[in-house]
Amino acid sequence: MMKNVCKVGRLKGSAKDPIRSKIINPNERRIDVDGVGFNKYIRQGYISDGSRLILPENVVPKVLKVGRPKGRKAEFYEKVENPDTKRMIRTDKATFKKLSKRYRYNPETNEFYKYVNHPKKPDIKLDVTGEEIKKYEERGYIFDREKNKIIIPGRMAESAKRNTLFDYDLYIANELDPIAQMKLLGRREEVIIGRALEKHRGVTFNVSMEIEFVKNDGEVKNVFTFAPKLMTVTSNDEISDAR
Repeated sequence: MMKNVCKVGRLKGSAKDPIRSKIINPNERRIDVDGVGFNKYIRQGYISDGSRLILPENVVPKVLKVGRPKGRKAEFYEKVENPDTKRMIRTDKATFKKLSKRYRYNPETNEFYKYVNHPKKPDIKLDVTGEEIKKYEERGYIFDREKNKIIIPGRMAESAKRNTLFDYDLYIANELDPIAQMKLLGRREEVIIGRALEKHRGVTFNVSMEIEFVKNDGEVKNVFTFAPKLMTVTSNDEISDAR
């Protein structure tokens, strides 16, 4: 989309008119007739006698007020600490909007999340914009930016048999939407299958899901298990299509 930009002032390469009219203002300075300063004095009540601006007798100069119009209340804006500079900034300015693209802002606590706890070592803090976070996401970990938490996507179940049967209990990221649940854990599933292929020439797998139907009082009425047919892959290139 093209925008027309209207430039003001003299054309590039041009010079001021050397014969433009001048006049002396009340501060004994020469100013351009019809210029910004000239018009300001005229609005205050000054008149021209041909060579200087004078104030007629019995005329009190008008004071031009600046600032908010009368009756308009000052708007209140929250201030938050800039995580990069530690200075306070307003939440309605461009700096805040720019930081919001890098860090998650929590309006309830009025703070930017700059660090998140290590998923396995809570005493260690990780930079939310650092490479370490990206590495965990590549491995299928879920970075919940709303809660500022890295979620371990699943663990090997006790029923698994080492080197022959791998049984994982995957984290329930979305209890209400099975499709969203599968998408959130898709990367983790690919990582698990890929690791298994490093030890075996082929892997047969499926992803089952149990759905509970619960009454309003919390009692589980029915449990349905959805288990698609088993799929076999022999290389990493086949994993995405098989899922």
